[in-house]
Amino acid sequence: MTKAWRYGTAAALAIGLSLAPQAGAQDDDDAGGPLVRLLENTLSNDSRTIRVVGLEGALSGQATIEEIIVSDDDGPWLTLRGAVLDWNRLALVRGRFSVNELSADQIEIARRPTPVATVEADLPSPEAEPFALPDLPVAIEIGQISVGELALGEPVIGTAARLGVNGRLALADGTLDTLLSVARLDRAGDAMTLQAGFANDTRQIDLDVTLTEAAGGLLATAAQIPDAPALAFTARGNGPVEDFAADIGLATNGIRRFGGTVALKGQQPADDSSDADAQAIGFSAMLGGDLRPLMNVEFHPFFGTDTSLDVTGSRQPDGALAIDRFVVASQGLALTGELAIGASGVPERAMLMGRLEARDGVDRLVLPVSGAATTIRSAVIDGRLDAAQSDDWNLVMTVDGFANEAATIDTLSLRADGLIDMEGDTPSLDGELIASLRGLTLTDETVSAAVG
Repeated sequence: MTKAWRYGTAAALAIGLSLAPQAGAQDDDDAGGPLVRLLENTLSNDSRTIRVVGLEGALSGQATIEEIIVSDDDGPWLTLRGAVLDWNRLALVRGRFSVNELSADQIEIARRPTPVATVEADLPSPEAEPFALPDLPVAIEIGQISVGELALGEPVIGTAARLGVNGRLALADGTLDTLLSVARLDRAGDAMTLQAGFANDTRQIDLDVTLTEAAGGLLATAAQIPDAPALAFTARGNGPVEDFAADIGLATNGIRRFGGTVALKGQQPADDSSDADAQAIGFSAMLGGDLRPLMNVEFHPFFGTDTSLDVTGSRQPDGALAIDRFVVASQGLALTGELAIGASGVPERAMLMGRLEARDGVDRLVLPVSGAATTIRSAVIDGRLDAAQSDDWNLVMTVDGFANEAATIDTLSLRADGLIDMEGDTPSLDGELIASLRGLTLTDETVSAAVG
């Protein structure tokens, strides 16, 4: 039984109960017990337990819940207190889920839930359809969304915080209109506002995201940005899907550090289709700036004063995806590539060329990876695949002067080539790999661990 089916069953039965004839207030109060058991049994599973306390007004226009506790094998991790659903029950008859207020006094997230093994979902059909809002069985209108306090425990993102949440949501007749605002309650100056809209008939996108936080804020601390500076992030744009552009900017301490434009553009499809609904959508992103204020000082030679991303591509009506240009560049990195994936989801063309190199008097380049420092003097990579021209693929990579806490290597060389088998449902790569190491030295800790 799938999770979606279980949730859907719970929702359907709950709505069915809400529409059932009511004999009086006593019947309404008595409905809490069966509905509580329905929610708890349906939404719980082997790794998650839902406990609902104090459900009242289950069959009325205003339902309240004293407490909802979500637990896993390690105990409770999410608690919701003082929930209110003030809604128009009769609107469901007209196909509208109309809510005056959806609120909670407090939502406490003490930690992240314990990870559980997931069942691999069936992949959707690769054939694409023009972007559109889903056709829901009922229209959704929530006039007020409110959480008096959203309390995040330190284990959630590395620092504790108390947030207030307010907003609204309307998803009806192929139109989305939403507004969400989040403000920090335990310190001044930190807030986020999201306003977004889309209409199927005009295909108009409206987007306005603004985030600001004073020095020492939640995101800067969680992201471990040096000195946790004041942050400001904006993403704004409007226009139809076929001619949309958004300006993105990130600033620290009032100085713009990184940003640029992300755009969508209508194109004639590759098969010259005359169907207006079959228009291909091109996309591009040109972003750049100085990322050093966001990074630890040992990574500054890798990024330098200018790090840039340049991507252009398109998606065809049948789902085929092409990235015609992919360029990432910084002081220590130069990477270019392209990629074409057919409508069936099979790669048809790929190319990746790149170089890492310590420059400007720096002997070794510290790579921006987590954990202990990993350094190199230089590295090159060259990989290619073109199923349309031949069945060959090849990859060459060389790394000079590699070092981390486990080992040092003077030179590492990899060379691989072979054929791609396009027969059957899943393509496969066949070939051989030749690797060579020169000047390998293991640290004492690595040797001890291997012997132990």
